[in-house]
Amino acid sequence: MLRALRVYLRQSYVEIRRRLLFVLFFGLCLTGQMAHAQPEEPDTSRNWESAWRAYPFYQDTLVEELLLMRLDSLSELYEMPWVRSEDNYGTPVVRNFVANNWRFGLIFILLLVIGFARLLFPGILIRFLRAFTAPKALDDLLEDQQSEMSSFALVLSFFFSLLYAFPLQLWFWQLGFMMTDYAWGDYIVLAMLIFAYFMSRYFLEVAIGRIFEARYFTATLFYYTVVLNFILAAILLLIFLYVLLNGWPIEAVNVVNWMIGALVLTLLIKLIRTFLHAASSYTYPRFYLILYLCALEIMPWFVAIKLVEMNLN
Repeated sequence: MLRALRVYLRQSYVEIRRRLLFVLFFGLCLTGQMAHAQPEEPDTSRNWESAWRAYPFYQDTLVEELLLMRLDSLSELYEMPWVRSEDNYGTPVVRNFVANNWRFGLIFILLLVIGFARLLFPGILIRFLRAFTAPKALDDLLEDQQSEMSSFALVLSFFFSLLYAFPLQLWFWQLGFMMTDYAWGDYIVLAMLIFAYFMSRYFLEVAIGRIFEARYFTATLFYYTVVLNFILAAILLLIFLYVLLNGWPIEAVNVVNWMIGALVLTLLIKLIRTFLHAASSYTYPRFYLILYLCALEIMPWFVAIKLVEMNLN
């Protein structure tokens, strides 16, 4: 492992230096934004909102507090826990500013996951994308890299879960639905549920492949699922950074809505292509293919939508 890491670092010195410069520039941008957000003169008037508008995640923190006020029966006596004021009209002071910026740390965790995956599986990502555009390369990838592909997909599934939980959390907030009293609590719960769904689906696909002796069929579905998730996660990461650096502006609501619509449309198109490609190698009756489609592709979405409706009502 150490020898492979040393060879990789020697061959990718220029690329690593370029990425370090990008991370440094990104950190300077965040530092400059946080420094610029500090109010120069305290606002002692009743309208303390203008003094805090420049803070990152001020607005989504305010949304969280408003939702808690709506759920609180004594909403008239409710006081913002993140602001200490004098007679409710004094100078706003941050009580726990670091906790409000938990997504900044999440960005670096995502970058570490990507770097960890590339160190453990050098070159496999390029083969994934190449096989996605050239079906002839798919057979070689499934035969030569099946065990490595499974490990690589396991690492990426954690990355997908962290990204997919972000737009779902924003969507739930728009509907007025919160599972915990904190923003990071809702995010962690959603990420764990998504990751559990990925893992349960993976084990079910492996079991189906062994029972019906259709390993190529399940491996093809597994491969296209990973590639589809990777493409969608790359798009989500851009939206993630946009919302992160702009402090959840009003127009971000429209961006998230368009993003969810684009994800659903892309998901349907890619799933149709996946089943057409996988069904060509399936030798069993089509009844089992329809049964698989209902059990692992359609039913989980109906269950998830039903649970959301029950909690909202």
